[in-house]
Amino acid sequence: MGALNNNNRSRPIHQRTSLTYRKGKTRLRPLSLKQLDEIMQKEKTGKRFDAAKTVYEQKIASGVVWNRPAQAEETE
Repeated sequence: MGALNNNNRSRPIHQRTSLTYRKGKTRLRPLSLKQLDEIMQKEKTGKRFDAAKTVYEQKIASGVVWNRPAQAEETE
């Protein structure tokens, strides 16, 4: 493994945050239930939805609590 010098510091894998994997995908485990719920609402189906749902259910099972805000019904 080569040394981390100025020549290879400009590579994208060294310019990432701790919330992403090497290839740029978002890490789901550190996200809150609210953020996971937003991902699930946005995606609806697919791999990303399934991954977010799995992490969401794991957090619920471990005792993390988040109450989705109730939507106010507008009646005129």
